[in-house]
Amino acid sequence: MPGGGWPGTGTSLLDRVESVRADTHLPDRVVVVGHSAGGHLALWLASQDRAPWLTGVLAVAPAADLGEVARLGLSEGAAVALVGGTPEDLPDAWADADPARQRLTVPAVIVTGDRDDVVPASVVERYVSSRSPEEPLHVAIARGADHFDLIDPDQPAYLLLLSEVEELTLH
Repeated sequence: MPGGGWPGTGTSLLDRVESVRADTHLPDRVVVVGHSAGGHLALWLASQDRAPWLTGVLAVAPAADLGEVARLGLSEGAAVALVGGTPEDLPDAWADADPARQRLTVPAVIVTGDRDDVVPASVVERYVSSRSPEEPLHVAIARGADHFDLIDPDQPAYLLLLSEVEELTLH
C-alpha cells in the first residue's frame, strides 16, 4: 500500500493536514488530536517544523516513544511493522518515524491515564524525559483512567481531554 508503512503513513498524514490548511472555508486555528498510534502521529506532526502553522496537538495515550513501544513488544510488534524493521536494521527510518528522537516545535499536550495497560506509563515517561525544557510540552494525567476511558464521553477522564483541547485552542 503506497500510503502505508513508513514513510507512507507520515507522508499521507502530512498531506491530509496540509489540505485542511489549504481549505479557506475552515478556521485558521487547527488542533490535531490522536489516540494511541494516532497520538504518536500527532506528536510526529508537532516535531521538526513539519506543520509549524498548527495551533497545537493533543496526544491521547500516545505511543510517543517508538523505541520503547518496540522494546515492550506492544500491539504485537506494531512499531516494527510500521517502520518495516527493527531500529538496528533501519536506523534512518526510525529516526524519521519516532518523535522521541526529534525536536518538538508545535505546542503539544499529552493526556494519559494512570491505569493504562495498553500504552504503559514508561512509553510516555521516556518521551517526556527526552524533551528539553524549551520544548512546548504539557502532560496531564487522568487518575483512575485506562487507555480507553480517555476517549469515552461517558467517563470522567474525557472531561480532562476536552479541557486540554479547549486550552490549546485558546492560546
